[in-house]
Parts: sequence; structure tokens; C-alpha cells
Amino acid sequence: MPINNPSTYLWMAISKAVPAESYHPASVIARQSFGITIQPRLPVGYVDSNYRGNIRIYANSPSSDTAFLIGGVYRSAGDTGFTYASATISSVYNESSFRKITLVDDDGKTVSMNVGVWFKGRATVFQGGPDSYYVDRGCTPLTTNYVALPSYHLCGKQVAVANMANNRVVSAPVNDVGPYFDKKYCDEDEYWKNGTVPRAEQPGYLNKPRCEACNVPCNTTGDKYKITGAIIDLSPAMMSSLGGSSEITCAWRFT
Repeated sequence: MPINNPSTYLWMAISKAVPAESYHPASVIARQSFGITIQPRLPVGYVDSNYRGNIRIYANSPSSDTAFLIGGVYRSAGDTGFTYASATISSVYNESSFRKITLVDDDGKTVSMNVGVWFKGRATVFQGGPDSYYVDRGCTPLTTNYVALPSYHLCGKQVAVANMANNRVVSAPVNDVGPYFDKKYCDEDEYWKNGTVPRAEQPGYLNKPRCEACNVPCNTTGDKYKITGAIIDLSPAMMSSLGGSSEITCAWRFT
């Protein structure tokens, strides 16, 4: 039996952690806590001050909007303001640009919102060439805007990259494997799918020679590169379009 007014509905709001988000009504940064503002409202739009009960917070999977319980909060009767809760999202499915957040209360009332999921970190500039891993997979080396991510399965996939210093955003295709993660050395690191800290930022890799971090004999490969902590590489044109030169702090998501 419902414990609250049957006509009451749940209302929620989530802000834009990445101000450059233009497609989804809200945005979050993966693996960082974000806030949810909640209020039970009557049909006329006023707050229902008699409402009480538990409100659970879910994140979706490809098959269910309530697959993962990621938080919750209790609303007391007599409360006339907003209720605040927090949750965390760490990954996306199938290179999607978003996850769905759903609230469900004790009466089964529900409300949902799509949030763009961005991955924040250091971006460095690089120049691909004819030895690009993707060349023999139909990705012709580009001279315009493109990016490199540590995966062998994203040739041509579009991403949006935002410069966190100026909120400028540019979309471009994935056209190479990087930064410094190629088939010969570090294998792939699909952190957006696994929900893990990018390997380039982990102590076992950060600032280490690539050959050492990836267990390749340094004395035979002659590899001189170091893992710099960058989670994405940008072509020179892409970096310039975003208002950077050699590196920026960026947030990126799939489109």
C-alpha cells in the first residue's frame, strides 16, 4: 500500500560537471562523485512536505535501467527543501556517450535522466604517420582533427574532446592507438569500458620507460619513450582547434 500521496512525483536535477556538454541534460566525470538534487512534488509543482521514504539511485546496463544500485537517500516527512545525494559512474557500454540514472522510491515512483559520461585527464599532442596501427584497418592517416586512444577496436569512432581551461569542444574520429600504447608494447587499455584508472596514470606505468612498464626488453627494442600520464593523444590540428599547444587537461566522451 502506498505510503505517500499517489499523485506525488519525483523530480531530480544533475549539473554539468563538463560545461561543454551540449547533447545531454547533465554530465559527469567518470570515477568522480557527482551530486543529485531530489524533490517530491505535487502535480501543481509544489513540494510535497508530507512525503517520506527511501529513494534508491540506479545506473543502467544495456538491458535494465535499474541494473546497478549506486546510492540512496531517505526523505523525512516535513522537509520542504531539496534532498541531496551522491553517486559515481565509472564506465560506459558499447562506446556510448551516456549512462541513465534512475530514482525509485518505496512506492515504486520513478524518474530517469541521461548523463553524458566524460573521462578527464591529460591530453598530449602527437603526429600519426604511415606506420599507424590503423592504416591497414582502413583508417588512412589524417592531417586534420583526430585522436588516439589505447584500443585496437575504435577506428573511425567519433569522440568529443573538451578543453577544461576554456570549455572549447571539438569532435573528431579515433585514427590511431595511443598514447604510446601500441600492439608492440603495452597492448590496449579500454579504461572507459573497464571502469579502471587509465594505466598511463597508474604508479606502475607513470613516468616509466615504456619498454620497462610494458615488460619489453629495453636493450633490444631501443625504445626511448616514457609513459607520460596522458589518457588520450590529439593531432596537432586537434590540439590547435582546442586552443592548446603541446598538452591540455581535457575531458572526452564518445559521441
